[in-house]
Amino acid sequence: VALEGNIDQVQYTDRIKAIVEFLGPRLSSEELTNIWNLGEGENSHVQDNVYGIIAAAASKFSLAQFELLNKLIKGKWLESNDRIREKLLQLIGQIGKEAVNSKQVKPVQAILQLLWEMAHIPEIPKHLVERAFAEHLATINEMTLNKDAIRRQYVLNCVDDIKRTTHCVLPAVKQLYAICKSYSGKGMSMYNKANKATLGELNKQHEIVKLLSTSLNKSHAKGVEVTKKLGLPLKP
Repeated sequence: VALEGNIDQVQYTDRIKAIVEFLGPRLSSEELTNIWNLGEGENSHVQDNVYGIIAAAASKFSLAQFELLNKLIKGKWLESNDRIREKLLQLIGQIGKEAVNSKQVKPVQAILQLLWEMAHIPEIPKHLVERAFAEHLATINEMTLNKDAIRRQYVLNCVDDIKRTTHCVLPAVKQLYAICKSYSGKGMSMYNKANKATLGELNKQHEIVKLLSTSLNKSHAKGVEVTKKLGLPLKP
């Protein structure tokens, strides 16, 4: 009751954040669901506060609680407009960063998978696909544990998307580039050499450069075909 009456007040929300974070893994499924539902049907300010409370407490959540959050987020997604969906993607990204900071490997993997799935939902607007991939990349870049294995996993996922010529081809190409670029980030030269070796190995095993060239040629050919069908002039 106290939550429902004061959740729009910043000072009160900050105190609740601390309490919920302290309770963390001791929160039951019903209690966590009730906290989530405080934002239902309320104005955006209250909803932002509820999401802030949940994101702050996420660093202490168990894997089961993360799985429940995934379920709640997916349910909210189905009934929301694009503005709320973008907020949900931001929330997922915040939860991922909290999980990274608390060194929780399995919850981080679950969050990355959720963001990947969100980016692949058919017929969602381009800006939501880009936001999902941006949060996905930011979470990977924050990682210290199992980072190389995770990067390799999602490089291969991008490669699979490009091979299958799904609706996510262009976003997959961009994400592939961004992940590969992260291998050459700032750091000690010995790590940069290892990263470059990893990139060379991935390219050798999966012919990534050749795959990208083939995908580009297919896209160009498709563009020419559509242009001709529409009777539009072809530019040199």
